[in-house]
Amino acid sequence: MTAPVKRSDIRAAVDRGRAFPRRPFHPVLIHLVTTVVAGVLYYATAIPGLAWGDSGNVQVRVLSGIIHDPDDPSRSHIPFYVMASALTRLGVEPHRAATLLSAFAGAVTIGNVACILTLLCRTRRAVVAATILSMFSHSIWSLAAVPEVMTLSSALFTFELIVIILFLKRGERALLCLAFFLNGLGAATHNMAVLTCPAYVVMLFAHNRRETPVGGRDIAMGIAAWVVGAAPLVWLFIKTSTATGSATAALSDMLAGRFAFAVFNTGSLPRLFLRTVAYTVYSFPTPLIFCAVTGCAHLWRRADRRMMLFVSMALLFQGLFVARYNVPDQHTFMAQMLILLLLFAAVGLDEFCEARPAGIVPTAALIALACPAILVYSATPHFLRRYWPESTVVPTRFIPHRDSLDWFLKPWRNGDDGAQRFARDVLRDIPSNVVLAVDSTLMPPILYLQIDEELRRDVQIVSAHTYQTWLPDEFRLDEPAARNEAIAAGRLYSGTDDSSALNPHLRDPRYSFRPSGVVFLVFDSTPDGSSGAPR
Repeated sequence: MTAPVKRSDIRAAVDRGRAFPRRPFHPVLIHLVTTVVAGVLYYATAIPGLAWGDSGNVQVRVLSGIIHDPDDPSRSHIPFYVMASALTRLGVEPHRAATLLSAFAGAVTIGNVACILTLLCRTRRAVVAATILSMFSHSIWSLAAVPEVMTLSSALFTFELIVIILFLKRGERALLCLAFFLNGLGAATHNMAVLTCPAYVVMLFAHNRRETPVGGRDIAMGIAAWVVGAAPLVWLFIKTSTATGSATAALSDMLAGRFAFAVFNTGSLPRLFLRTVAYTVYSFPTPLIFCAVTGCAHLWRRADRRMMLFVSMALLFQGLFVARYNVPDQHTFMAQMLILLLLFAAVGLDEFCEARPAGIVPTAALIALACPAILVYSATPHFLRRYWPESTVVPTRFIPHRDSLDWFLKPWRNGDDGAQRFARDVLRDIPSNVVLAVDSTLMPPILYLQIDEELRRDVQIVSAHTYQTWLPDEFRLDEPAARNEAIAAGRLYSGTDDSSALNPHLRDPRYSFRPSGVVFLVFDSTPDGSSGAPR
């Protein structure tokens, strides 16, 4: 005798049917096709050589074989460097290995997004248009075109979203464990993965109210899976705790590190919020993104609300973090938030498409509205350069061989060899046996050439002793005696004379800077200065 069917079971089945409609594409097929297309785009437009800043630092670490960052555990990102190092063992040059991995991870992210859209949307037009939006978004494209850890983090995040959707559809506990594992691996790749954890709490609470509860044993297995995924992070925690002698200090170093002031920032919020909104519009420069407003209502009304709660909570915590994170490259950390926003826009667009008949003209118009990003990215730097030259939309610091507007506003990097040219100019013109103080933007390409080609290893770079292993002693710019001695001997050079980018120990009013090639000789300009007049 069969058991009677409960009304709640019928309602849950109907809700699942609404939340997960008949698929417009086969998820695996659309994933493969989209990944290949995005991969070709991203690799074709990737930077050909060395990069500036954090991207250049990624290349230096891959070249040096440094799997975890001994100076700042929060920036270790171990899984990315393990994978990049594996590529170098296959014969790929270190700087190309880092770029190739980033482009591939960016392409997989877009493939994952397309797969998610096939699980959420009913119409092919909405899936195609939203996928194009994601592929051309400045956020993901600009990250995939340079060596960047956030691309791998975003790939794991979107894979985690796929697994969550499948868990809510099927109710299989193994899928929940897989989601926990992916979150742990994501946390080992980048700390931003922990921002998704509150979404799990809310989603599981809602799940236990209407479905077979996820019990303590299931939660324990999920936590175990998370620990397995986060094994590199656990290892780093043990190593850091041993080195510092304090578990609390180790945890603080791993979660925030030297950027704690930005992680816990509560100042300049209106400016940061406006910058977040502006970059969101710049990443999706099309009226289609406003479908996110209606998409919220449609997803809540027609979908499994557990999924709606999960996506909403993840978006909330991602947004709260990004809108407070006061760093020059704030936009780098917006990729996952923008992906979540795109899901709402896709659902709203799907409702719009479903209510209107398909046809060649409407479909062509929809695709056209999804593609203006390339034109916007091409035109914006020229517009600002011509009509608003004093604009501070992006950092305007002058760096030889780099156009700041192009660098920050165009996502493609093909043909950009500015960092390599700058580094070669520095190492060609700078005198022998000197000390060079450069910031994290300028240091990586110079350091890469010193390590890889053994160029001008007599030039000692401040704060680079971890990588300049051929030098016996570290030069400490924070030690007044060493600093004054180097200035008096005419041995201290700076990569810039811009006060905003100077090393803090060189911002004393008595220090002046004389151009010497593309760098600057530091001298004491006071009458009784120990270095006297510049030579």
